[in-house]
Amino acid sequence: MCPANKPHEFRNYVDATAANDIRPGTKFNWDQRIGVPIKVTGQTISLPSLELILYIRITYNDAWESKRMQYVDDFYLSYIVGNAAAAHATSEQRMMIEEHIKRIYGQ
Repeated sequence: MCPANKPHEFRNYVDATAANDIRPGTKFNWDQRIGVPIKVTGQTISLPSLELILYIRITYNDAWESKRMQYVDDFYLSYIVGNAAAAHATSEQRMMIEEHIKRIYGQ
């Protein structure tokens, strides 16, 4: 992931906790590992409007057909800190980080 306005800061935050685990319908909480400056005024906490671009790559094998090749799914998301959910990244945002994905993952 990286801030939307700083694609050169794209970093790899690997989470392999779900590896070799089959739990249909399970939701995984995202452990956010990027610092966000906050401002506290009295009892009010203000977050800057920070938009993150996330690239999620899921690789898996067919559990019932082990001789088949590995499958890969790629997801590009846009997330504004403080929102309840992420959205699909735009094609422009996707293109911004593709060279950095290739640099890190060699794709």
